[in-house]
Amino acid sequence: MYSGSLTAEQERVFDLDALPTMAEIVDAFGDKETATENLDKTFFLARQNEDQWEVLNEELVVALAGYLTTRLSVVSGAIEDKKTILDLGAGKGKLSHFLRVFLSDDIEVIAVDSGTPETHHPVEAIDHKEALERYQPDIVIASWMPYLEDWTQDIRDTDSVKEYILIGEARSGCCGDPWLTWGNADPLELRVDLRNAKEEGRQDKVEKIEKEFEAMKNSPAPYKKDGFVVVELRDLEELQTPIFGVFSTIYSFRRTSAAE
Repeated sequence: MYSGSLTAEQERVFDLDALPTMAEIVDAFGDKETATENLDKTFFLARQNEDQWEVLNEELVVALAGYLTTRLSVVSGAIEDKKTILDLGAGKGKLSHFLRVFLSDDIEVIAVDSGTPETHHPVEAIDHKEALERYQPDIVIASWMPYLEDWTQDIRDTDSVKEYILIGEARSGCCGDPWLTWGNADPLELRVDLRNAKEEGRQDKVEKIEKEFEAMKNSPAPYKKDGFVVVELRDLEELQTPIFGVFSTIYSFRRTSAAE
């Protein structure tokens, strides 16, 4: 656990075996006016030590478990069938661990991460492609997918997957690829590259980037092309721990045959 100049109450916020309530988090870091900024001062240090990119609270995890239960009843097969949720890039396994606490026994939560040398809760050390092929999940969760990487094409190509949930910064944020993951046809990164190319007088690069923009503009978003629709889960977002300078969101991508 991260240990710095923190009180015991503040350390508990980052404890991999603890799930504080939102009220406990606010009380640990100040009042409602100052808690989000004070939490920011320790969050980045803590996540370097614990690979925690989302500060979890009890209300959020309970609500997410309820959402998953409801969605599985809609998208899965027979009631008696075992249902599988796959947590990709699970880090040290805190989210999966507490989801298991609040989900029924007929729902299996499997956590995997290819880049975690040391885990705390059960996390299998395999990459996302192997995990998808091996476990054939009903629903996939990816919290804070690495920047400019895209796992969602492989998720959508897995026939068993009816829905996947992305937690973290969206569109031109630091999670996934702006176009391949989110369908953002106007990514900030490419805009910056275009501006720099123009300033440097590199016409060949300017033309190449402009063609990329044109191609995205005239193409459906990859998730739409693959038959998925996206829903922002605002009720869950309202329960996320607010941190100054961090813009985490929660989006559901649903296969159209299971989108009801």
